[in-house]
Amino acid sequence: MQITIVAVGKVRESFVEEGLNMYRSRLAPYHSLSFVNLPEERIPARIS
Repeated sequence: MQITIVAVGKVRESFVEEGLNMYRSRLAPYHSLSFVNLPEERIPARIS
């Protein structure tokens, strides 16, 4: 089974990065796992 995790924006907290690595290491023997990071889009102050 292929599992893809999609995240928006950059991981800013170190504990989140550690959690992702632990999750990846636990699932790796059983499933194919990939992470996709999408760039964060800024919303302009004035929406016209």
